[in-house]
Amino acid sequence: RRPPRSTRKESSAASDVYKRQAFYYPLNVKIIQKVDLKGISVASRINDDTEKIQYNASQILKVMMKYLPADAYAMICILFDDIYNRDSWNYVFGLADLKARVGVFSFARYNPVFFDEDPPSNLSQVILYRACKVMVHELGHMFGMKHCIYYSCVMNASNHLEEAAIKPLYECPVCMRKLHLVIGFNPLERYKQLAKICVTLGGLFKSKGYAKWLQDRAASIEKKIKK
Repeated sequence: RRPPRSTRKESSAASDVYKRQAFYYPLNVKIIQKVDLKGISVASRINDDTEKIQYNASQILKVMMKYLPADAYAMICILFDDIYNRDSWNYVFGLADLKARVGVFSFARYNPVFFDEDPPSNLSQVILYRACKVMVHELGHMFGMKHCIYYSCVMNASNHLEEAAIKPLYECPVCMRKLHLVIGFNPLERYKQLAKICVTLGGLFKSKGYAKWLQDRAASIEKKIKK
């Protein structure tokens, strides 16, 4: 039996997207109290390349299982520090457990400042746009979806920023059907909600063509309904 429909996340850094709940409509989104990693038992190290601290993502997931609310479908932790999965791995953007319904995501490598680069004038928009893709991806794993190999999809695997940049913000038809099977939603209403939030957020969400693409999908469905 699956838990009641609610999805939880930690930190309010990207709450503009998740408070609107469009990406996993019709689930509810709640923000829970922040947890200081320094106060719990999670391994860390200094990355050889960046010379900056990293936290072990696998251990973070184990800790998160203790904080997963009884009424939550899934919970994602948001960090500003870099993370890694195994000692032999350099880094990961995010990590999720398909069965335990917990995941973790780091803003670190999506911020040019992390690499000591000059920040663009639209820094907050760039970070939010990049971060949104990863959080939607990791939450997809928590709903039981593995990496997509069929189409251009937000569930495609990405091992570096270039790969992450080219995948879209939305699910392909195959993964959307999987998501529909798990949480259930009205496809037309979902497209409308996603289009609305992309227009509201503007910037890269609009200039990349996502708002227009989603609006076209909604219009296509409405046209078929009227026939």
